[in-house]
Amino acid sequence: MPVPASEGGVTLAAGTREFRVRGRKATVLRVVLAEDNLLVRAGTKQLLQSTGEIEVVGEASNAVEAAQLVRDLGPDAVITDIRMPPSFRLEGIELALEIRAKMPETGVVVLSSHDDPEYAHALFKDSSAGLAYLLKERVADPDQLIRAVREVARGGTVMDPKIVEIIVSREVSSSDISPADQQLLDLMGKGQSYAEMAERLDTTETDVDVQVSRVLARLADAASRGVLVAVSELRKLHSSVVEKEASTAALSRFLSPQVARGVVAKELLEPAELELTVIFTDVRGFTRLAESTDAQVMRELLDEHLTAMTDIVLERDGMVDKFIGDAVMAVFGAPVRTPDHAGRALECAEAMLARQDALNARWETEGRPPFAVGIGVNTGTATAGSVGGAKLEYTV
Repeated sequence: MPVPASEGGVTLAAGTREFRVRGRKATVLRVVLAEDNLLVRAGTKQLLQSTGEIEVVGEASNAVEAAQLVRDLGPDAVITDIRMPPSFRLEGIELALEIRAKMPETGVVVLSSHDDPEYAHALFKDSSAGLAYLLKERVADPDQLIRAVREVARGGTVMDPKIVEIIVSREVSSSDISPADQQLLDLMGKGQSYAEMAERLDTTETDVDVQVSRVLARLADAASRGVLVAVSELRKLHSSVVEKEASTAALSRFLSPQVARGVVAKELLEPAELELTVIFTDVRGFTRLAESTDAQVMRELLDEHLTAMTDIVLERDGMVDKFIGDAVMAVFGAPVRTPDHAGRALECAEAMLARQDALNARWETEGRPPFAVGIGVNTGTATAGSVGGAKLEYTV
């Protein structure tokens, strides 16, 4: 665990980095990211670290791995998906409650695609301190996400404004919520921190925490008394949604991190003419090689090759546009604008060749055939954006 060190009246972890916000020093927060989808996880990590305010010190694909990383690394906060392997139910909420119970110095932000208040109630059922429930669409706005991370790291609470709006509209009128409670919910809906709410309400942050816990408990009680049938029906729908999300998760692994973020936020970019650089890779003599090699072996080699090529593209902020058989089409300069896209693409091509050489050397020791890879790189003006009707695809 990091050793506390005091500097300028602020408690910092030993080795903690700093950056400046409006001329003052601010701590770079150490975060563990829990998301079972590799590409979405890579995109979220890239988004967070690009701000300079977050350092992702650990990544996990399930709740068990995340809990171990928190024990080993002692991060300031954890950002977790609400559903993860093995059952894709409420692993994120269970992880958050476990972390807060055993490691209260670590805050947790739960990202969810569900705007039903029942999920937020499940997270805040015992205490709201150090917890945040945000809809995944907030990933598209790093300022909101980072603000939530900072708030939970200091023991505060954040609830997605959309959830607060639904709670107020559905339940306040039929519950025991007072005008003061509604004012508190309104402030939470605006995304205000405990400090801001305390100043507005002329009270302490500790009192705000107590008030938040009480009002959420009253809302949960009102819901349990008034909408039992609705809750029962939602639980039935929940099982079918889980099955659908499990299938969707498998498909989403083919998305680049940048586009995955857009899909989550439902904000895929409009078509636009851009100068960008495109890479095409090709395994020379692939058809002939496939005819003379065991199909299972060929599948394993191709999978390892495509995975390696994809990793190299993503490491340099490129986008894997598509796989065309044994070929990879990658784009630099869209949807993330990078002025040095041509240089990144050339560096990527060199790294691809070097990585394939390493794979070939290992395959040779295993008695497997090597891949001879050719790469084409071209820079020019192209239209990049979403195309298609019912099924949108981001491409150039």
